[in-house]
Amino acid sequence: MLIKFIAVDSKQLETIAPPIPELCDHSPGRCDNCWRGYPQSRFPNWTERQVRKAKIYDAIHNYPKDKSCTCYRVDVDNLGFFTNVKEMVAEFGDEDMVWDQMIHEQVSCSHLFICV
Repeated sequence: MLIKFIAVDSKQLETIAPPIPELCDHSPGRCDNCWRGYPQSRFPNWTERQVRKAKIYDAIHNYPKDKSCTCYRVDVDNLGFFTNVKEMVAEFGDEDMVWDQMIHEQVSCSHLFICV
């Protein structure tokens, strides 16, 4: 049986730091656009090869930048009730503005974003 090993970051494996960093509160002056490096910014054990194999790299970098992205959002309260929230349209170049709007929006509990 042939087993194919995926490259791992040996420095990350040798560190005593927890594998998942503390959550970012995205407050001005403290957040350095952590979302831009996802998934490695949240899960540092992800290698570039894994990101490419999972097709995350292509979704983030190789998409039709001339088309807008519509985010359909659902607000879910702590009782599990879903409420439609106005959709958000994002254009290439407006990433920081859209991200800032999403994370600072008042919601009941959590959001589900589906971008197409």
